[in-house]
Amino acid sequence: MNSSPYKWTATQALELLKNDTISVEEYAQSLLDRIQDRDRIVKAWAHLDLLSQARLLDKVPVEQRGPLHGLAIGIQDIMDTKDMPTQYGSPIDEGYQPDADSHAVATLRAAGALIFASYTKIFTMKATFNAISTKIHKPCAPSFDTIGFFARSIEDLQLLADVFDLKDDEPPKDTSLDQISVAVIKTPFWSSQGLGTLCSMYNSIDILKRNNVKVEEVSFPPEVADPEVLIRLRDVIIQGEARVSFLPEYHLNKAKLAYEIRDIIEKRSNITRKELRDAYDEYSKMRTIINDLGKNYDIILARSAVNDAPVGLDDMGSPIFNTLWIGFHMPVINIPAFFGAWGMPIGVSLIAPRFHDQQLLRRSKVISEILMADVEERARAFFP
Repeated sequence: MNSSPYKWTATQALELLKNDTISVEEYAQSLLDRIQDRDRIVKAWAHLDLLSQARLLDKVPVEQRGPLHGLAIGIQDIMDTKDMPTQYGSPIDEGYQPDADSHAVATLRAAGALIFASYTKIFTMKATFNAISTKIHKPCAPSFDTIGFFARSIEDLQLLADVFDLKDDEPPKDTSLDQISVAVIKTPFWSSQGLGTLCSMYNSIDILKRNNVKVEEVSFPPEVADPEVLIRLRDVIIQGEARVSFLPEYHLNKAKLAYEIRDIIEKRSNITRKELRDAYDEYSKMRTIINDLGKNYDIILARSAVNDAPVGLDDMGSPIFNTLWIGFHMPVINIPAFFGAWGMPIGVSLIAPRFHDQQLLRRSKVISEILMADVEERARAFFP
């Protein structure tokens, strides 16, 4: 294990924190030192107040420690935190101090987590829609808003999934690689991918087949095959719901709202109530079709993004692939196994039907081990 605590996975840190090999304060200080070194470039943190929390957690008797005792978890600045400002990334709410934690933050805090307020080379997971409460956080489009995790390993994602009580109706069984069936989904946006994403997909397929995983290439059914229809339905729902979500801020101080949000609220896109109603109905039908398709396989393999991550902080890339699965309310895990031409990360997505989060985690752990087996060698090609 690396001697620098800030480099540890959550699973590694938790083991040492629970048996007092390292104090929560020492662990927190290592993270703060690293943030001080890097945040002038990354610019990730809105508020930091770790050490006072860390000292309190160090005083908790061993027998009373929660399942996430002392683990540092960053919270996006759209979730209310009772002891830190929550400003929703907007100058309109500058200095706002909530009276209570959001439900997600309260769950993490009760488990003993150390709370930070807040295209990565990291594992990510979006849980099944509505499997985790989004109460007391700033909504955007409630039909798409889903709690997500960022972590350094599948085991770390598993820790969080267990704290949030993500359970399948039938607990998944351990399965050998040659018993796992993977659907490689050619979504209607297949032609949109860049060279980096194309290579990562074909490399993934090759690795899976060489390890005797059963791989089948599948296209979306005809009812869900028109990319223009999919994009329009998504945009109608997101913009229709975002208009409701941001209307209070618009009336409070529209001059401080981003132009894109003002544009939605002022209905410059001309979305009618009928179009919104029809979009809900049509998307619901598509959601059922794709979830039923997913039930025929252990896992779905798809692209995470159009191409490798853009350089810099100004371009977050297109969310077209990510929002597709989120809109279908399916759990998704990103495996950060590859690199693009400039050394920027490229992930692939593993997806399961709704409320099969544990199945997704279990299968992703096995599949990630073979996809990530040579990741250090790939990295050395760019970072000798």
